[in-house]
Amino acid sequence: MKKLLLRVFAVLLLVTLFQTCNEPYDSSVGPLQWEQPPGLAIAVEKVQSVVNLQDKISNALFRNPEVVGMGTGLNDDGVPAIVIYTRSKVEHRPDISIENVGRGARPTALPVSVENVPVVSKVTGMFKAYAEPTSWFPRPVPIGVSTGHPDITAGTIGCRVKDAEGNVFALSNNHVYANRNEASIGDNVLQPGPYDGGSDPADAIGTLYDFEPISFSENNLMDAAIALCSTGTLGTSTPADAYGTPGSTTVSAAIGLDVQKYGRTTGWTHGTISEINVTVDVCYQSRGPFKCVQAARFVDQITITPGDFSDGGDSGSLIVTDNSSNSPVGLLFAGSSTHTIATPIGVVLNRFGVTIDNESGGTVNTPPSAGFTYTTSGLTATFTDTSTDPGGSVVEWNWNFGDGNTSTEQNPGHTYNAGGTFSVLLEVTDNEGATGSSSQNVTVSENTGTGITLTAAGEKIRGVRYVNLSWEGAIGDNVVIKMNGSVYDTVSNDGSETLNLGRISGTFVFEVCESDGVTCSNEAAVTF
Repeated sequence: MKKLLLRVFAVLLLVTLFQTCNEPYDSSVGPLQWEQPPGLAIAVEKVQSVVNLQDKISNALFRNPEVVGMGTGLNDDGVPAIVIYTRSKVEHRPDISIENVGRGARPTALPVSVENVPVVSKVTGMFKAYAEPTSWFPRPVPIGVSTGHPDITAGTIGCRVKDAEGNVFALSNNHVYANRNEASIGDNVLQPGPYDGGSDPADAIGTLYDFEPISFSENNLMDAAIALCSTGTLGTSTPADAYGTPGSTTVSAAIGLDVQKYGRTTGWTHGTISEINVTVDVCYQSRGPFKCVQAARFVDQITITPGDFSDGGDSGSLIVTDNSSNSPVGLLFAGSSTHTIATPIGVVLNRFGVTIDNESGGTVNTPPSAGFTYTTSGLTATFTDTSTDPGGSVVEWNWNFGDGNTSTEQNPGHTYNAGGTFSVLLEVTDNEGATGSSSQNVTVSENTGTGITLTAAGEKIRGVRYVNLSWEGAIGDNVVIKMNGSVYDTVSNDGSETLNLGRISGTFVFEVCESDGVTCSNEAAVTF
C-alpha cells in the first residue's frame, strides 16, 4: 500500500554556536538573584543576560558527547539557568570549568555553573519530527485534526488563517503540506492525511499555496506552510471536546507560560514553556533509528514540557495559552519523550502575511516584529529601526544599549565610554499594545587615528547576509578589506563596497587598509 512507502522522520536536537568558543567570556554576566513565583511567566527580556551567555558558551558545552542541545530556562529553585539536553544522565562537578568541558578524564561531566549562572541538565534523548494517525471529519473540518500532502503520512491542521484580501488558508508544517520542499504549489492537501485513510483527490480540502523552504545548509526559523482553502472546507475551532477557537491576539513565548494544544494524535493536552532561545537540528533523512544523514538547523525555537504534551502526528498543531483567551503562542513541529519543539507563532504569521482567523468579527492583532540594523564608527553606534507590524503600526521604541543607557527614539545614536561588545535590546509596542523584541551584540572600538574612517551596516535579504562598507581617508588606488583580522578582498578605493556573506551568522569585524595592509581604519562590526 502507498502508506507503507511513506517515511517517518526523526529529529535530533543539537545546539551549535556561530561565535568562536575561545572568546573571552563577559564577566559582567552574573546570577539573577530572585526566584520564580509559581505560575508567573518570564519574558525573554528578563533573562537576556543568560541568553547571551548561553549563545557564547554553546560551542564549548557541545564538546560533551552527551549533550544534544540547550536553551535558557529555570533551575529547580526558579532561578534563570542554562538548561542542557542530554542523551543520558550526566554528572555536574564544581571542578569542571567551561574550558575543560568534554576534555580530560571526565568528558561527560558538566559545570555546576558558568559565570555564576546555574547549569542544569535534563535527559531528553533524541528528538523526532512528528507525523502519524485519525478520522475523517465532515466539511468544514475542525482545526487540530489529521491532514497532509498525498505523499506524506499525516500531521495536524494548526488553525485557519487569512490574508488582507480575505483568502483563508490552513496553517501547518512544510513537512506536512510541502513534503520537505518536494511538493509543488497547487498540490492537493487532504483531510485526513494518507496514513489515516485520506485519498487524493476525494479527500482534498485545499491546495498548497506557499511554504517556507527548509535549508539544509543554513539556519531556519520555521517549518511552515499554508494551503488555500475555503470557509466551506475548513472551520476555525477545534472539535467540541477541546479548547475551541484560538484567540485573536498572539503572545510572545515566556519561560513558565502555561499552554495547551489540540493535535491529531494526543488530542487536547496541557503543558508549560520550559526553555526559550533553543537551537535544534531536525533530521529529515535517517539511516536506522540513530544515524542522521540530512539535518536542517532551526534557531530561536521554544520547548514545552511535559513529554506527553505531544507525540507523532501532532506536527502542525497550534499552541495557545492555557486560559480563556486561547492566545496563539507557537507552531508545533518536533519533539521527544520529554520535550516538544515549536516555532514562535508571530514569526510564522509575518512570513506569510496572514493573521489568525477566528470568525470573531474583530481585527486580529499580530504583535510587531522587532528588528534593527546599525553602523559603528569608533565608539559611536548609529541604530536604524527595521521593525514591522502587519496589522497596525509601531508607536513606541525602547532601546537598552547594554551599558546602562537607554533611549526611546526610533533611530538613536549612542556613544560608548570604552570599546567592547554590548548586547543591545530593542522592544517595540504597536498601536494596540502588543510588543516584540530583538537583540544583537554590537562591537565598538577606539579609532586607530590612521586617517581612514569606516562604517559598516548589515542587512538580510531573503536570508542572505550583506554588509555595506563605507570609508573615507584612504589615499591609494586600491584598499584591502579585512574581516576578523584576515584579508577578505582587495578592491578599488571608491569609498564603498557591498559584501555577500551568504547565510552565515555571527559577529564580523571589518577594517579597510591601505594596500600595504598595515595602515588601517577603525574596526566596524556587524552581527547577524
